[in-house]
Amino acid sequence: MGKSNWRNDFPELMQPHGQQTARPPRPVHQNIAQLARRAAVLALEKKATDIKIFDVHNLTSIADFFVICTGSVDTHVRAIFEHIVHELKKEEIRPWHVEGRERYHWVLIDFVDVVVHVFQPETREFYGLERLWGDAQIEEIRDEPTS
Repeated sequence: MGKSNWRNDFPELMQPHGQQTARPPRPVHQNIAQLARRAAVLALEKKATDIKIFDVHNLTSIADFFVICTGSVDTHVRAIFEHIVHELKKEEIRPWHVEGRERYHWVLIDFVDVVVHVFQPETREFYGLERLWGDAQIEEIRDEPTS
């Protein structure tokens, strides 16, 4: 029996340095879209404003969806962030990575296929993710008034 050669077993590891492989075209799994919507609704529960879901699965391999929302000040951004993480943990969904907890101007919650961005207004305007990802399909999430 011959030795296994890892280069033959894992050819994707043999990409030239710095070159990324593109994500193959695939349908977005329904649960991923539901996670994006759930995160947006949780942000809404804490009175986040200007909530948008960006479907970026055809534009990048970074994620399938971005959820972008605004909190008015650092304590509001923190409350939105903590609520999203706390409620999703109850559903056994945990972030892979979180950034921005030092100052709460922009908190990024990375669930791998869904990335949630919680901004203060000035920071959101400065970085302009809406302009950067303007080619994405965008859904606005609003608090529907009850009749």
